[in-house]
Amino acid sequence: AGGPPRPSAAVLTAACRRGDLLAALSQSTDGDMSHASGADLAAAERRFLGKPAHLNGPAGNRGPVAAGPVPALVKAEEETASRLAAQGVLAVATLEDPGHAEGVIRALAAGGVRC
Repeated sequence: AGGPPRPSAAVLTAACRRGDLLAALSQSTDGDMSHASGADLAAAERRFLGKPAHLNGPAGNRGPVAAGPVPALVKAEEETASRLAAQGVLAVATLEDPGHAEGVIRALAAGGVRC
C-alpha cells in the first residue's frame, strides 16, 4: 500500500556505523584508491563494537588501518589509469581560486597529465 517496508532505526544506525568505519579505513591508505578489505572492515567492527572508533592513518599508525597496497589491486589501478589515458578521458577540475590555475597546470604536467 505505502511502498516497501522501512528499515528500523537500529538497522539504519548499524548501516551508518558500517559506512563510517569503511570510510575511515578507506582514508587511512595513501593515494586515491582504497586498499581496505572486507577483512579490515570486519576487524574494525569487532574491535570497536559498542564503543567509539578512533582510527588514525599511516602517520599515526594506530588503530586498524588497511595493511597497505595489495599488489594485484595496484596493478589493476595502473591498468585502469592506462586505459583511461589511452581513451583520452577528460578530467575536470574546479578551482575556487582561478589564480591557482597556472600552478595546478604545472603540477599536473609535471606528473605526466596532458593539459
